[in-house]
Amino acid sequence: MKKKKIFHLPINNLEVSRETIRKYELFHISSEDIYELPFEFPAGNFLDTGTLRNSFFTNPLIESKYTGELSLYLDIYGSCKVLIYYQSSEGSVHLLKEESYKNEDSVQKIPLQGSIKTPQDILRYFYTIESNGLIINNIYYAADLYVTNLRHTNFLLRTYGNTDEVINSIYKLFKSKTWLNKEETFDLFKENTSFTVLDTSGNVEDAYIESLEDLNININVFSGPNLGGGGNAAINLLKAEEYNKDKTQKIDYVILDDDVQATSDTLYRTFAYNQLKKPETTFGAPIFMASEPNRCWEMGGVWGREFKTSKIKFNSISPQLNLHGLKFGKYENLIEISKPQKISYTTFNLFSFSEENLKKIGYPGAFFLRG
Repeated sequence: MKKKKIFHLPINNLEVSRETIRKYELFHISSEDIYELPFEFPAGNFLDTGTLRNSFFTNPLIESKYTGELSLYLDIYGSCKVLIYYQSSEGSVHLLKEESYKNEDSVQKIPLQGSIKTPQDILRYFYTIESNGLIINNIYYAADLYVTNLRHTNFLLRTYGNTDEVINSIYKLFKSKTWLNKEETFDLFKENTSFTVLDTSGNVEDAYIESLEDLNININVFSGPNLGGGGNAAINLLKAEEYNKDKTQKIDYVILDDDVQATSDTLYRTFAYNQLKKPETTFGAPIFMASEPNRCWEMGGVWGREFKTSKIKFNSISPQLNLHGLKFGKYENLIEISKPQKISYTTFNLFSFSEENLKKIGYPGAFFLRG
């Protein structure tokens, strides 16, 4: 029997801005734009992470199997003051800790909670940094796990004749500058994830064998009949199960649309949460509009008989979408997205479930509830 060991798991790394959507301030508020790490932060500058992409929302961990410590780690060089805040359920913001560092050249650990389960009246954490001459290599929230080995995350994509673009997108994710100075995080992700791509346009397997080997990324591409969205999702899942049959790790499957625009941090956080969640937990992600990146399209919804518990009056058979049309930017609407939503379905732009759940429910999966 393998002895369990303490495993240090980064959950949320500091996510830098994407230049195309910097103006919405979804990532951070700062005196200087940050597009990649490491970043030299001159004295007198500040960084505020109390935003949509860099706040640490606690509810997923509270609902998980994890009961241990949550800490903030700073991989920095130089001098600064760090202030850590939390927001409670009624909306008030409180200062939790204040730490000052002078001429540091190492990773600093700041414990936030001895157990993530208590207290429960914390919706999110965030921090601000006042620089006195600083280089930021990386900053991240992390958990300490007692595990024998990690769960494997298999991302599933379906496409019709768009395999080139799908592979190119995956390749860009692995070559993204956001991985710089995050070697531990990158290695964890690369070693414990894979991608399975179904192309229903024709025979594609042979065309990609050499190129996939050159990428040194765990991607499998195969052809299959076009059976529509739900049918193709089931075929892709069956094939993925075949690829994974010899793995000793437990598997989590994540269905992605081939046109979804997900950052490397989004996929890493999905992988990290799969290590912490209960096996019976199924989860999705809020979907934002490509044409208006600060506006939420939906975060799951209620359907059918669930309408009787919804406060929204309905007049059609279409689902009621949670947070539909809500705009984000700086601190706007963060309380709303921090709280659990009542849902009866979620979109499979990003939809994660475990092999334990798959074995329990079986095929065919109800992958489409609306046309």
